[in-house]
Amino acid sequence: MKFKFVQVACAAAAGALLLSSCAGATEAEEVTGEGSAVNAVNKEAPLYSELPANVRDAGKIIVGSQLSSPPVIYLDTDAKTIKGLNYDMATALSKELGVPLEFQQISFASLTPSLQSGKIDAIFDMFSDTAERQETFDFVDYIHNGLTYLVPKGNPEGVSTSGDLCGKTLSGVRGTSLVAFLEEQAAKCQVEGKSELVIQQFGSASDARLQVQTGKSAAFLGQTLTMGYLADTAGEGKIFDAVTDDSYPLELIGMAFSKKDNDLRDALKSAFDNIMTNGTYGEILAKYDRADLAVEQPAVNGGK
Repeated sequence: MKFKFVQVACAAAAGALLLSSCAGATEAEEVTGEGSAVNAVNKEAPLYSELPANVRDAGKIIVGSQLSSPPVIYLDTDAKTIKGLNYDMATALSKELGVPLEFQQISFASLTPSLQSGKIDAIFDMFSDTAERQETFDFVDYIHNGLTYLVPKGNPEGVSTSGDLCGKTLSGVRGTSLVAFLEEQAAKCQVEGKSELVIQQFGSASDARLQVQTGKSAAFLGQTLTMGYLADTAGEGKIFDAVTDDSYPLELIGMAFSKKDNDLRDALKSAFDNIMTNGTYGEILAKYDRADLAVEQPAVNGGK
């Protein structure tokens, strides 16, 4: 599949050291994804008629993503090839809908305003479905996720659960539900008279993870889908460990849509229904060894 994407925020390459710096916006570049996919409109696709007229006219669905969360969605070492679980999902969904899903690379903090302004049609990233976000957007939930700390190899500061965080410095991505979780823990530290939990917030995951790699942070608080992969691959597995906090409940990750786009939301839900029924969904999760995080069926606004 070929896409055009506007490079708004940099992405770390999978398996490489996470030392990276962000450049400003660039001209649109052509990028490609792995495997076969829909590159053109197919009016005979099973769900083409369910798409809203404006999407049929545009011939594509524009989705926003950081493209920096391996193995879910990221750019390969050439900085042009899109890979990951969400890319494979996009390929499968495109076949059902008859139009390609076109990715635009956008910083996490800019995803929400980009969807609100109509710059993109949906957010397709590691975007948690929460009750607070449902006040602004609708979600189609397609996978579970948990909370995992990315720590230096050997976990020298002993970060395992939220009870270990007081007196430590942690990094996260600005605007995420996980930073909100850290802020709740910081407030608890203060109420209990314990040492301060310092939270470093960054615009990109790669910049936040860099703080752990350089010893400026005890841990990066991230999502289980990505943290285990990074621990296994960065520096051939010699840089990080991943420690999952089982006390944190599983959450739902979903595609987010404007509340004005019910028809598009429903078309994507039908597409997820189809790929679950035909087995493609399970095959994609098995490819990434994440069958344990499957949902039984896609849900609209299932997050709490």
